[in-house]
Amino acid sequence: MHGGHYSSDMSGASGESSTGPADDPERVVAARDVERGVSDLYRKARSRARGLHRDIHPALTPLGFAVLRLILDEEPMRGAAIASTLGLDKAIVSRQTAILRDIGLVEALPDPEDGRATLFVSSDAAKKAFEAFRAQAQDEYRDILQSWTTEDIVTFGRLLGQFNRAIANWF
Repeated sequence: MHGGHYSSDMSGASGESSTGPADDPERVVAARDVERGVSDLYRKARSRARGLHRDIHPALTPLGFAVLRLILDEEPMRGAAIASTLGLDKAIVSRQTAILRDIGLVEALPDPEDGRATLFVSSDAAKKAFEAFRAQAQDEYRDILQSWTTEDIVTFGRLLGQFNRAIANWF
């Protein structure tokens, strides 16, 4: 748990500032509901993700999947940046990127700014596999959200983004 004080200028769902005393009973209940919802979502996402990494490549592990997904989203990346972002030891990242290179999902390039450093980029095969993976996931989300109004989906997406930014600032 974060031991510091979080102060963000995030606004509430209505767009206006809605910060208040941390001990406000309504905020306490609402925070509890968010915690439960996030925990439930995390459990369901982990259950759903089991084995999906193998759709990308049979030798891909869940940790390798996380490293590859980060590289795909942020490439090019140094190993140290991968380790920092994912909260992993550099040696673990080194092993994972070596495996990803061996199975053809990642390429290692010299860093033009520092000849001693390596930049990792995804291979064309990884990009193609992830395009199919993302298309399937987007189809599933459209099915899940079928009964929602467009306004509710837009609001949920905006609030989810706001929540993710707050989490990034917190950690």
